[in-house]
Amino acid sequence: MILFRSLAVAVALPILFVLEASDASAQSKNPAGASISKLVVIEDPLILDSRLSDKGVTPQTVAEVLRFILSANPDTVATIGRAPPQAAPSTLFLASKIDRLGEATVWTGFARTSTSSPLRLGPVAILYENGLRFGSLNEISELVRAQFTNSLSDGTSAGLSLGCVKSTGQLGPRLQQDIFYRFQSRLVTVPGVHWQDLASDFCSDEAQEQFQNQWRIDGRIAADEAGISIEPQLSRLALRIPLVAYRGTSSTFRDDQGEYYDLLTRGVSAIINQYPADIVEIASSSRDAGIEVQSEQGLRFLGGNVPHLALRFLQRAATGNPNLNYELGTAFQSLTAPRQAERAFRMAIAGNPAHGLAHRDLGEILFKQEKYEEAAKEFERAGTTSGAAETYAQLLYSQGRRAEAREKAVSALKRGERSTDLQLLLARLDIGENKLTDAVERLSTQLAESHDGDGDRDRIVKLLKEAAATALTRGDLPTSEKALDALIERAPDPEVYLVRGRVALAKSKNNSFGSTKEAVLLFTKALETKKDKNIENPELDLVVLELAEALFLDGQYVQAAAKAASFFSTEYSRGQEEPRPDSKATTYRYIPVAALLQLSGQQVTRSSPVENALEALQRSLGKSPKKPELIVWVTGPNGREPVTVAQWSFATLRLYVCTQLGSKKRDEVAQLIDRFEEETGLEKTSCPTR
Repeated sequence: MILFRSLAVAVALPILFVLEASDASAQSKNPAGASISKLVVIEDPLILDSRLSDKGVTPQTVAEVLRFILSANPDTVATIGRAPPQAAPSTLFLASKIDRLGEATVWTGFARTSTSSPLRLGPVAILYENGLRFGSLNEISELVRAQFTNSLSDGTSAGLSLGCVKSTGQLGPRLQQDIFYRFQSRLVTVPGVHWQDLASDFCSDEAQEQFQNQWRIDGRIAADEAGISIEPQLSRLALRIPLVAYRGTSSTFRDDQGEYYDLLTRGVSAIINQYPADIVEIASSSRDAGIEVQSEQGLRFLGGNVPHLALRFLQRAATGNPNLNYELGTAFQSLTAPRQAERAFRMAIAGNPAHGLAHRDLGEILFKQEKYEEAAKEFERAGTTSGAAETYAQLLYSQGRRAEAREKAVSALKRGERSTDLQLLLARLDIGENKLTDAVERLSTQLAESHDGDGDRDRIVKLLKEAAATALTRGDLPTSEKALDALIERAPDPEVYLVRGRVALAKSKNNSFGSTKEAVLLFTKALETKKDKNIENPELDLVVLELAEALFLDGQYVQAAAKAASFFSTEYSRGQEEPRPDSKATTYRYIPVAALLQLSGQQVTRSSPVENALEALQRSLGKSPKKPELIVWVTGPNGREPVTVAQWSFATLRLYVCTQLGSKKRDEVAQLIDRFEEETGLEKTSCPTR
């Protein structure tokens, strides 16, 4: 029963997305004036997936789950049992089976009234290998409730079937069955659409009449060893919408079929769920028009952001006008169908070897496929076509040809191209060549010209942060400060305040700790704006310690001790000594650092034996002291592996103690630092020689 404990017993999961804002108790209430709830009689389900049977899942368990999810809706009452001798016409009887389809466990329902024949609902994928499929129970509920209106279109899911498909050729019937199975298995995960079987004679007048109000796939398939041709269309009532076709050999189809079936599935989903009805009607009315109309409609659909409708029109028009192969490739490329896009671009180039756009876009496809030599040739042939240089420069950069990448990017800028990608590439080259001032200047200008919601803004901010951190690491404080101030003005966040605080602390250190107030303010800002736990940047979880140290260096010893103590108590309450495989990082190893800062602040302000502080520090270090390292878990060749990304250093604290404290307090705090470094094996720090 374990699998269905996630589905039935541990009802907390389905409650989240089945009940939502409604009250489960509403099933038994009928406010005055409200319509009477519809009744669903749930018959014992049939379990055909042996993986569930082996785990003890019973029909009663499944029926109870169905009763729960259906009765959660205030207008539906569900019971478990058999059909009564005289059932009301409005009573809905629900039989169902749970079967295996690929790696998924799927539910299929059969709904009927006392006077109607069963209507198939689904299948709906409810479980995958990794657990419950989100939203599956809600989908089942809506499919069943939609039957009360006698129209699936009034529910949240549209019925789809394989209609009149005529197959010819030696391989035609087998390919038709393969398409049916693969398309049906893909449709399981498409929201708003569910599969329904037709009668055995799909092309009979009776079948056409019976299912004219639901969507169906019609068309022709011709397949033999010499070639394969697939011409499907999506039909409903008077609508006949042409879908993307396929032509190729049996060998090429083996490589293309995954991409083609995916295109077909997404096209059906887009037409049923997304595209405006008036646009779909235009596609239907234009399906048999001449080449000129087909060409105009294909281009109009492509420009109108309905590429699934554009595909078939452009395919047809390109047979009479090869100049449209580039637009056809663009449509395929926009729908993430690189194999078909590559083929169309090559046909465009065959018709016009000087087609720079086709060379550029073909080069991009080859670049993503890591076919670098072929891609480079296409970029060369693209010449000065807009956008070609930036991708070519990226290719050269990825191959380590930095000088050529810079030359290509600079020449594109001189020609007037103003691509953000070119500027980011040049900034990365500047950082790698230690031209940090140039990088910061370039990126600051790009940031000033960007806007909120701009897709490039996040990339600019990320690289500018990298430039600031690199400059700080290399001791170039003015450049780091300039980058961070630009970020604070236009894109402030806790990371920016954190690094800016480190710059302020480094400047204060260089100035004999004349003022660390700016660092205190910046670390405080970072602490106030950060999240409780920062998975993407766990260094932010240590900012409270950096603030405690800055307070100490500013002479605010009591406040420093208090901040360190807050970290100390929080980490102990979590009780996580090492990163777990399911977590990314732990800051538990920094508890001794917090103890040292707390004890140092107390030692400066109190008159107590240093031996007491040393004993307290030793207790925090434990019997097996570890370095204060920030460890994150990353996925490597051997699974999840720990990687050290940061350590703590007491060099700045040591310098302050040596130069700013009186001799007695200096010696006492120095003893604490000495003990910490000796026990943990940290690199030994010392007072500067006079």
